[in-house]
Amino acid sequence: MKSVLLVALANLRHRKKQNLLAGLSILLSVLLLTTAIGILLGINKPFDMMFDRLKASHIILYYDIRQNDSQEIMNWFEQQPEVEFAAEPQHFLMITEPLTYNSEKIDIMVRITEMGTHQQEYDHLLSMGGNEATVPGWEEVWIPRHFSLKYDISIGDTIRIPLSRGLFPLIVSDIVVDPHYASGLINPNRIWIAPGMLPFMVQTREMNQVIQGIRLYNREEIDLVWARFNREMDYSGSNLQYSLFKSVFTSIYKIIGMVI
Repeated sequence: MKSVLLVALANLRHRKKQNLLAGLSILLSVLLLTTAIGILLGINKPFDMMFDRLKASHIILYYDIRQNDSQEIMNWFEQQPEVEFAAEPQHFLMITEPLTYNSEKIDIMVRITEMGTHQQEYDHLLSMGGNEATVPGWEEVWIPRHFSLKYDISIGDTIRIPLSRGLFPLIVSDIVVDPHYASGLINPNRIWIAPGMLPFMVQTREMNQVIQGIRLYNREEIDLVWARFNREMDYSGSNLQYSLFKSVFTSIYKIIGMVI
């Protein structure tokens, strides 16, 4: 009888440990699930706040000015009641060859873009280096933060741009958050130079590509405005929209949330 009692007590102690472990496992699972749900539900708000704070364009057009009338495009958007602001077209130069930094190749494509005067109010860039200038200086460049972190490039460093006549040096004078390229997952990326500087880097006949930003009062009306634009305008360029920028920015956090 005594031996039976001892066996029963041993079983109870063993089950008590099992129950404790099971309870801890359930508690941990609940905590992980709660964390994952919190990440998935909360990832959109930081992006929206940044996008609105910097008054970023919801639609970005990329096109050749030889095939599309930039003034006509701007006039059309300015006449739409849903549009808050249509920017002047900004020239950019697509670089597909690797950049050079400290004699090493940086294998990334970039659009070297001239800053626009409207960017003091719209499509604003957030300085991370404390630079109070509104545009880069001559032979200077502003690079996105993720670019700086990935390649360990700091303010004062020089990157060299491959052009037909050789490498063109640009001094990094600021590191910025670009609302459209806040993540390094979009390629080609974008770096910024002084207004009017491109003609000193390439011949004017090569300056055919422009970027043009369109900001709406309500981002929910992007599809409506874009469909109307396609019906009424003969446009042969490309575009990137708010939904893509947001999806790319939040993709890493979504993956983390799903893994958890």
